[in-house]
Amino acid sequence: MSRFHEELYRKKGQKHDNLIVGCVSRPGISKILSDTGILEKHPGFQWDYETEVVCSNRGYKTDFIIGYADIVLTGRVPGANPHSSEYWYERVAVVIEAKPILDDVGSTIRQLKTYEGCLRGNCAKFYKAIVTYSNVRDDIKEYLAHEGIRLVVFEGE
Repeated sequence: MSRFHEELYRKKGQKHDNLIVGCVSRPGISKILSDTGILEKHPGFQWDYETEVVCSNRGYKTDFIIGYADIVLTGRVPGANPHSSEYWYERVAVVIEAKPILDDVGSTIRQLKTYEGCLRGNCAKFYKAIVTYSNVRDDIKEYLAHEGIRLVVFEGE
């Protein structure tokens, strides 16, 4: 079995499930948006979430699944269309990978970049984030920031 398929079918476990549930709670969403600075950039947005979002590569005759994004937060705010009397919505998305223990930074970065290619769509802004229980070294925080990935550390497990 390839490494990709091993990762796809690997059981995540109770810590992962607890982290996901914590992330999608109202306080969890607020923490993620606040700690990443996204809330500050997009105040007034109405945020919603979806878990286990299918990321697929659309082919000529078939789609094949690349993976499943743990959480995708989407925000939208209505605004007046300057070219007509209709309303439009600015869409912002945040793809979140939950890693109770952040032990493979490179693999997680590759996952998020791959998911961005599948999920970006017509979003005005697209952010990538890792949520973990792990204490992360400063040099790894710098590396993630350089790659455009925000980090949120939850207390617990």
